[in-house]
Amino acid sequence: MGKILGFAIVALIALFTTVVVHFAVRNATAGVDFTLTNSGSELLHSVTVQVTGRSYALGNIPSGGSKTVKLKPTSESHIELLFPTGPSLSIDCYFEPKYRGRIIASVASKEVVTVKDEVQMGSFF
Repeated sequence: MGKILGFAIVALIALFTTVVVHFAVRNATAGVDFTLTNSGSELLHSVTVQVTGRSYALGNIPSGGSKTVKLKPTSESHIELLFPTGPSLSIDCYFEPKYRGRIIASVASKEVVTVKDEVQMGSFF
């Protein structure tokens, strides 16, 4: 009986460790990679990407340049591009904290030119 109990305890510890590692890895890899390309002829100054609960400073993006950031919103979100002068731009997309994938947007003269949305829902497990 003692050997069986010992084996059961070891099996439970192994199962618990596997579950903890699984969720830690899933959480670490969650997020959406967002690439912003400046397809215009002018420098995009001090670009900030805003999602629900978080902001990401991209800085300046030269003509023809691109920058990528992993977005991890705190709840349901879309993307807003903020500029120090002028209006913000809304990127037509939808994602949540557990979603994965990428969104690629092209902007010219502070207008959205294209959006490619390759986001997938994350699974519970």
